[in-house]
Amino acid sequence: MLRSRTPVLLATAVAVALTSQACSTDTSPAPTAPGSAPVTTTTGAAETTATAETTATAGTTVDATEPASPGDDDAEQAPPATRTPTAGATSRPAAASAGAILDGRRQVVIKPVESSESIVVIDDAGRLTLTDGPTDSGLFVLTPSGNRHLIKTARAGAGGEPSCLGLKTNGSSSLTVEAAPCDAGRAGQLFSIQRQNGQEAGGRPVYSLSSGGAYLRVSGQGGLIAEELGDSAATGFTFVDNGAATLPQLGD
Repeated sequence: MLRSRTPVLLATAVAVALTSQACSTDTSPAPTAPGSAPVTTTTGAAETTATAETTATAGTTVDATEPASPGDDDAEQAPPATRTPTAGATSRPAAASAGAILDGRRQVVIKPVESSESIVVIDDAGRLTLTDGPTDSGLFVLTPSGNRHLIKTARAGAGGEPSCLGLKTNGSSSLTVEAAPCDAGRAGQLFSIQRQNGQEAGGRPVYSLSSGGAYLRVSGQGGLIAEELGDSAATGFTFVDNGAATLPQLGD
């Protein structure tokens, strides 16, 4: 009886094993969720190929580039360039013509050619001298009077009027120049301004200044005197433009 059942049990076991093997090699594709990427599996191959959809939903394109967060933009964005002023913002305006200076329309610094660091100023005593330091009394206006000029201070004094340069006698000593109330009828205040043979210094014309035959020149002591020409040559001066004159013009 036992011998007759043994073949039957063996056949049953073999059938169960074959059924299990068939289930494990099922190649039917697994169901996919709606909207997911379809997956194709090749039986017996070592690779599987996945194809991603380019649209997640109808009419909507998925951008493959992931946008950076606002914080990343702030960290990576280069700062705006600082506008550097051009050369035209710090350039100096063109110098006024000699005609505008000699017409009394500009205020000028009077600079002796032989003393490159000094300018003509009026000291506390009212005398004309030189300085190479800061000053508020070194601007003048050359006002025509006939064929000569009054040399006026560019700023009015305490009485509301400018002063004029004029010669002063000092006995046997050399003439000096001092500031005094303007008076075109006083010969010592009228100066001849003559260009010196086309000479230039720093691109500016060079002039001599004289009144009544006495020429203004730098003395050996570094001051300014006026004397007739002898063995000493007249000092040359240039006029450095410092903007429009603010003194009232005749007839204003």
